[in-house]
Amino acid sequence: MSKEIDCYSTSLNMRRMMQERHITPKQVKKELGLESVQAVYKWMSTTNSALPSIDNLLRLSSMMNCTIEDILITYETD
Repeated sequence: MSKEIDCYSTSLNMRRMMQERHITPKQVKKELGLESVQAVYKWMSTTNSALPSIDNLLRLSSMMNCTIEDILITYETD
């Protein structure tokens, strides 16, 4: 058995966690040094399968005071 990332659920989870912490996409853009806030909106979009890079997940987890595993939603496969 192995694990895979559930992009849809991870996007919802990321959005929820940011809202609970009152963190805006603009703040994430600035903190992570992104060129555009659109990347953050793509990560939070349930119609897009884009997720942050490992480096950005690490920075985002630090920003939200959690672990990468708290952000990512996974499921087991056969």
